[in-house]
Amino acid sequence: MSPTDAPPHPDLHPIVAEIARPLSHPELLELAPRPLRGLPRIEPTPDPRLDAATVAQAFAAAPHDFQACRLAFLAGCMLELWPGFDDEGLVAAALLERAPALTLAAAKASRVLLRPPEVLDFRGLAARVGIHWDPGVPALLGAHLLGLGLMTALARSPALRAQARAQGELVGAVTVLCETVAELDPLRLLLDNVEQLTLLVLHPEQRRGFVIEAERVRNGFQLFALLDDRLLGASDPRPLHGPLVDPAVGAVARGEPVALDQERLTSPHGFYNWSAWTRGGLAADRAARLVWGELPIHRIPPLPRLDPTPVVILGTPWLDRGWPPSEITPLHPELRPQLTLVRTLDAEEVAEWLARIDAAPEPQRAALRYATTAPPPVPPGDPDRAP
Repeated sequence: MSPTDAPPHPDLHPIVAEIARPLSHPELLELAPRPLRGLPRIEPTPDPRLDAATVAQAFAAAPHDFQACRLAFLAGCMLELWPGFDDEGLVAAALLERAPALTLAAAKASRVLLRPPEVLDFRGLAARVGIHWDPGVPALLGAHLLGLGLMTALARSPALRAQARAQGELVGAVTVLCETVAELDPLRLLLDNVEQLTLLVLHPEQRRGFVIEAERVRNGFQLFALLDDRLLGASDPRPLHGPLVDPAVGAVARGEPVALDQERLTSPHGFYNWSAWTRGGLAADRAARLVWGELPIHRIPPLPRLDPTPVVILGTPWLDRGWPPSEITPLHPELRPQLTLVRTLDAEEVAEWLARIDAAPEPQRAALRYATTAPPPVPPGDPDRAP
């Protein structure tokens, strides 16, 4: 550490001193491509001088958005390495409070075609995106650090995730930012998700149906692996007839430390939204009615005006659909999914559900061709709700 980088007060921890130090324009230019320069490394052994209250106060003291982004990354390291460091949620709350403004600044800057950092004109850039020069490009270049810290904090707290998802500006800014900073896509996926969802899974050919409770499931691909493992695994009796699936796939989807010797995953099932079922069986255009594996499972559509529960139809696969193992792993060790078979439907109940699907109006069925989102559910008590 050079004399100019020395803490302004000997009692301050070097991290707090560095974060609280105002940065000049030349220093921002120098630090932007090397944002961790001048910061001490976070060691596995907790530092008694860095308690959660001190780090939370440092967020408020950071004079630059860029400094706050640097601290966000370090705070994420503390949360990962030091068990119990932020049990009261002080650091997470401070990070979330500042995250919307930081992300919005970075999202605005991301709309501009960036040149190499050494030739960036921060003031000129700010004039074009309508923000003060200081939190512009430095916030964008520090967005990786902000995203990593925020991801770690959100992964550890369902309550914090609920708060973050309720901040429309933050969710929108992260979505825009991911168009430029692809490494932040896991954060976008985490925000565009739900903690818990009840699903109705129907297998018309076998006249079997299941009410499934899904928790922390990241996307459709992870749901496919967990469903196959639960319905076609080695349990006795097995809920469905069919080939035994590789138990390692389900284990990887649950976040267990299992080696998977496959570069491409497939399923003995085809996974379709409800509109793929007709009186004569699966529709000829069922390939246009797949459950999208890349999307969060709350996008699976329910049967309109009847029940808000998303419906998945199981049938024969369409063509040779496959996906990489990376699509089924949990986004974070604290986000391991769980799938619970709540209830098995008998053949009569399955027939009743299929009859309801058969009776769905054609416009509603047609709207789900290549659909990537589910229509909003009809609220209870709606006068137009079907009996």
